[in-house]
Order: sequence, then structure tokens, then C-alpha cells
Amino acid sequence: MATSDEPLRGPRFQLRPKEVLRLDPFIDHTRLIKTEPYASDFVEFVRSIENGLPLGHGFYRREIDTTPDEMLDSHGIKHVHLGGAGSDVLLFSAEYEDVVILLEFNDHKHFKTDPIGTLLNALHGRKMAQAAAIAAGPAAERREREQRIADRRQRFKDLKANGWKKPTPKA
Repeated sequence: MATSDEPLRGPRFQLRPKEVLRLDPFIDHTRLIKTEPYASDFVEFVRSIENGLPLGHGFYRREIDTTPDEMLDSHGIKHVHLGGAGSDVLLFSAEYEDVVILLEFNDHKHFKTDPIGTLLNALHGRKMAQAAAIAAGPAAERREREQRIADRRQRFKDLKANGWKKPTPKA
């Protein structure tokens, strides 16, 4: 399991609401994102992630369930297709427990490096570190909140085990 500062490496995005952040500089290397169908797909992607909804099949590569994703496995960088499966307009991102960090829009050129994703990782390595720091905040807060709740429940169990009874209101 990934810690809060490591990107998740599952092939699909988790189905739970997450914050979506763009780190500066966020660049559209395709120069197509403001045109259709890419603009609508981008809005749908952000809405789906923020609401914990599944992405349509067109966002994912065709062989997502049968072949490995070397860039995801090596660098923790996910990509989705805008404009349908097989499109050459890609959104690169990193998914963490509580946040998805958007890296850039580009084409498939990052898959032509050896090893795959080397250039993308070199370009965004610092951003990935920033993303880890951003992602660690909400995850740490959630763990702290969950620990406080668990501590309260344990104190209540301990009190009950020692014969304490909840006071009844006076009429």
C-alpha cells in the first residue's frame, strides 16, 4: 500500500472523492485542450475525480486490464486519453490518497523515451515532490481524525468494562 507521499499505482483512479490540483507551470503542449471534444472531456475528468465517480472507458487505454503500464509502474504517473481511447491528447497526472495532481497535457512522446517516462519524470520530478507534500497534508489530517475517534471509542469501551453506565437524563 502506498503511503500518503507516494503516488498510487493502480491502473484506474480510485472511486472516492479527491481534490484535483494543478501545479505551476501546468502546460498544454497539445494546444488543443480548449477545443472540443477535449475541453468537455477535461471537465468530465475533473468532475468525476472530485465526486469519486468512475471515468468512462474512453479515458483509459484499450489494454488497461491486460498489459502493464511502465510509466505508472516506474514513476507513478498516470495518463488518460481526452477525446476517446486511442486519442493522441493525453492528460498526465499523479494520484495520491486524497488528491490528484495534474502535470501536463501532451501526446504520446513520453512513451517513446527509453526507459518510458524518463523525460516526463525529469520534467516533473520536482512537481512530484511538491505533490507528495500537498498530498501528505490531507492524509495526515484524516489519519489524526481517525485516531482521535478510535481513542474515544476505546476510552468508552474501557469505561463500560469497568462498570460505568451512561447517565440517564433527569425528568
